[in-house]
Amino acid sequence: MRIGLIATSRSGSTYFRRFLCNTFGLYDPASWLKKNDYKDIEKENWATQPHLLKILPHYIPEDQHFGEMISGFPCIWLYRKDVLSQFLSHVTRLRTKVNHIHYENERPDIPDSSLIATKEEFDRFMTKLEQFWVFTILIMRELSLHLKLFLMIP
Repeated sequence: MRIGLIATSRSGSTYFRRFLCNTFGLYDPASWLKKNDYKDIEKENWATQPHLLKILPHYIPEDQHFGEMISGFPCIWLYRKDVLSQFLSHVTRLRTKVNHIHYENERPDIPDSSLIATKEEFDRFMTKLEQFWVFTILIMRELSLHLKLFLMIP
């Protein structure tokens, strides 16, 4: 069984993924799609085990149909409402090279007003968010169409 976790960057998806995997005994392939193509997933030993696949839309090549990829398994959609905090988390990760902290003593020392972001960084970040919402809207339209067709069948 495969469950997809479709998320935006810096949304807390790694923490959420680890929590779900530990709580429900799912295999955790980490951010496998970041460095691998989905068409190769069945080659992995863990692909036949219950697992949670983290899917950030910007991991998916443009020539791959996202809807077809996720059509065979249930998905959880995770996003962060506070886009400003999400962007600040993104900039902090870029500047400090720290992706995640688990303990307070791992928190990097960042002097006040020392992080400056460029417009290009913001634009790139927003492009990633837009990819998530484009995928979300397309999938929801597709699901809505399937539901309407289902309801029309006597």
